[in-house]
Amino acid sequence: MTFALELTRLANADIDVLFTYVKQRSGRTSAERWREALFQRLNSLQLQPEIWPLAEEPALADANVREFLFRRWRYVYRILFRVRGDAVQILRVRSAFQDSLGPDEIG
Repeated sequence: MTFALELTRLANADIDVLFTYVKQRSGRTSAERWREALFQRLNSLQLQPEIWPLAEEPALADANVREFLFRRWRYVYRILFRVRGDAVQILRVRSAFQDSLGPDEIG
């Protein structure tokens, strides 16, 4: 079964912020490559999203929020998502160095 991908407003905002950060540090070309690689990784969730573990925060795990890591060079990003029927809902995209989230911060 192939799942549809849905990005929440918060996930889109996270991607925009991270894109701007990469662009400021490394230039537009690097930022565009980063975003392209991120979306390739997100698209991989269309097949077997259930194989990824529940999020490390207990409150998120209780809400069936899963996570997987996207690594680009030495930087690591957490993709927080949940499976809803035949769709994978991308909730947040965060640097692994950012603080943990609570259930009210995932939308």
